[in-house]
Amino acid sequence: MVEGFHLPTGSKVWVTQMGPSTHLSTELANLPDFRLAPHDFGSNIHFFDITVGQNFPYPTRLPKS
Repeated sequence: MVEGFHLPTGSKVWVTQMGPSTHLSTELANLPDFRLAPHDFGSNIHFFDITVGQNFPYPTRLPKS
């Protein structure tokens, strides 16, 4: 997405997750060294932003879906 939209470092990308199994933002927020501040609107709607260029966890440390 960064390459496709030519997003510069420091840009914010907002992610929205909706539905009965919306746990991604909580799982990502619990990873060490990953800055994430999810905004929850009830148990089924979550928003969070990711900054282009921020350190991202290694894929092996990401939650399995």
